[in-house]
Amino acid sequence: MCARACKQVVHYCAITLPVKAGVFDVPDIYLALRAIGGMGMRVAFWYEPGCGMTPQHVADTYAEFALRLVGAGKPSPSLC
Repeated sequence: MCARACKQVVHYCAITLPVKAGVFDVPDIYLALRAIGGMGMRVAFWYEPGCGMTPQHVADTYAEFALRLVGAGKPSPSLC
């Protein structure tokens, strides 16, 4: 149970601190965290090798989805 709680605190801080710094624009931090976590969990249900997408493509696209979800927009090329 501690591992789950610790993970939630880390994720919460990963969104809360940038919101306070004005980097992210999130209407509801708790729901944003749940949405991003849900995306990560569900990919395991549908992704399989040979589905037409590489793991890297899925990871990059999901990262962009998560950034947009928190109001950060597209990552700059220098960060990739």
